[in-house]
Amino acid sequence: MKLKKITGLSFSLALLIVSAMAQAGDGLKLPETSAGRRLSAFVSAFNTGDLKAMRDFHQNNDSEGVLAGGVEGMLEQDKQMQQELGTFAVRKILDSSEHAVEAVLQASKGQWFKIRLTVEAQPPNKIIGIGLEPTDPVDGKKPGATAGASPAQAPAAGRAAEDMTVDAKMREEVIEGAIKNLNDYYVFPDVAKQMEKALRDRVQRKEYDSVTSARAFAEMLTGHLREVSRDKHLRVVFRANPIPERRPGSEPSPEEIQEFQNSMKAANWGFEKVERLEGNVGYLDLRGFYDATSGGDTVAAAMNFLANTDSLIIDLRKNGGGSPAMVALISSYLFEGDPVHLNDIYWRPDNSTRQWWTLPYVPGKRYGKKDVYVLTSGTTFSAAEEFTYNLKNLKRATIVGETTGGGAHPGGPRRINAHFMVGVPQGRAINPISKTNWEGTGVKPDVETSADKALKTAHLLALRKAVEAKSNPAQKARIMQTIATLEKETKETGEQKGSQ
Repeated sequence: MKLKKITGLSFSLALLIVSAMAQAGDGLKLPETSAGRRLSAFVSAFNTGDLKAMRDFHQNNDSEGVLAGGVEGMLEQDKQMQQELGTFAVRKILDSSEHAVEAVLQASKGQWFKIRLTVEAQPPNKIIGIGLEPTDPVDGKKPGATAGASPAQAPAAGRAAEDMTVDAKMREEVIEGAIKNLNDYYVFPDVAKQMEKALRDRVQRKEYDSVTSARAFAEMLTGHLREVSRDKHLRVVFRANPIPERRPGSEPSPEEIQEFQNSMKAANWGFEKVERLEGNVGYLDLRGFYDATSGGDTVAAAMNFLANTDSLIIDLRKNGGGSPAMVALISSYLFEGDPVHLNDIYWRPDNSTRQWWTLPYVPGKRYGKKDVYVLTSGTTFSAAEEFTYNLKNLKRATIVGETTGGGAHPGGPRRINAHFMVGVPQGRAINPISKTNWEGTGVKPDVETSADKALKTAHLLALRKAVEAKSNPAQKARIMQTIATLEKETKETGEQKGSQ
């Protein structure tokens, strides 16, 4: 295989390599750390050879910065890497800490690599990058490399995994740029000042002087800013490829618009699965609240399919958020009559408040007043939490699962320089009923259970209510049989986990 293909690896390809080796019969065991556990979590998805399983892993384990590059492109390269290199075994652990691991890997087709994976310093410790380079067997040294080679000179694993060296001038530029953007745009000006003071205090203590990795520097700044703000939408991001400059108010190019549409289409606008479960219960697995304008036809098609079910389960356990416009569009199918006030979002930059209501018209059939259940997990985040919070406060849905992630401050990236930007939360949700939001607390479920049991739990709730309304003996008997089966499966799952 040509070196060009190695240097073009994506983050996910590198991760695929490490994960595959964890189950190789003669490979070393991965460390029991945050970084090691993220690698182990990938193994089951990788070894299936199934792109859906890989997609699920990326969406649940990759950080926002990694996911910003697009899942579909990573998946395409994942498959290519699997085909060309086969499986991998860990031959040596070079370095391991709670948030990073470096190892030497051997491919089943003979190639050797050195790999370094890093996760966030703060919970939930999601993956922020991987560097991968060819190496000699076992010793972890790149063929022909000198001992003092700079990390910036080493081939790396694609746009999400590359790194570069930062010096004192660059560190100062990034810190000052982050402080300016936070003071100009962060939703709470007083908190922005607190974050500025915290960073300047750390500069005075020379805490950043020894940091030379751009990616590690971005991770460190993110952790320090979140220590003050407790805001999970706030992030400093490093990009190896130059970040283009944009004039204020400038529109994206036709090429950028087309790329955006292609990525939305590849993800089916977040609609992963729509089906009819036993007992005429509808099920919608929604992985993101994507663009409402271009995704409207997909929404209508899904809701038309579900319109004749007796109750509906909306699965947001793997949904990381998206657009409030899509939240409003999907919500509109769940209400009848006059428009319903869902949420307000206050924006600091122009000191404005945008109200979000259900729509007076939707294409296709509305779902009416039938029961709705929303499934949540600890990774349900942002717009997915808004959808959940809105319906809970309006008493339109029963929430089943885990408390959500706790991010209610939307915003966007602000460019600092050619390689760094800061994700600045510029607004905050204000629910018209509670007069507050879910920031920092998450949305608490009505029925609390683990994420892996949420679907069966909600299905049981729907069936128990449905069986009471059935008058047809045959239909009633069939539902009772399904209830018995689900109860048995739920009990067995609990017993198996208890014995592990």
